Amino acid sequence: MLGTGQVRAADPTLAEIRAQQLELHEKLAQGDASLAALSATERAQLQAAQERVFGILEGHSDADRLHPAQRTQLTNELERINALVQGDDRNRLVCKREKRTGSQRYVRVCKTVAERELELQNSQRLWDRTNVCNGGVGCSN
Repeated sequence: MLGTGQVRAADPTLAEIRAQQLELHEKLAQGDASLAALSATERAQLQAAQERVFGILEGHSDADRLHPAQRTQLTNELERINALVQGDDRNRLVCKREKRTGSQRYVRVCKTVAERELELQNSQRLWDRTNVCNGGVGCSN
């Protein structure tokens, strides 16, 4: 398909990504049956994500020439497109550039939406279990 599973597995060139997105854009414009399940909102989101992809690709022929932030944004937009086409947002990969503690270097950290939600739930549970007490009324030992 035109999703990003291929992007992660085979690392297509920018020209291949552009061709895939143009093909998807044409299918969307023609009302292809494979995209019939998309709502009007999802179609608008898909078109907006594709415009961002085309904007990133404009003037570039080699992925190595993209700024790391652009590569991260490209990955996120392709994942968003794939999630919309596949109808599976929880398995969408979301990447962020983060500085590690004690380092000035950025690293790219990628997790699925489901993994991020689980981390948030776990940290919320940990926070809820933590008994913050300054020795006042209502504190238990």
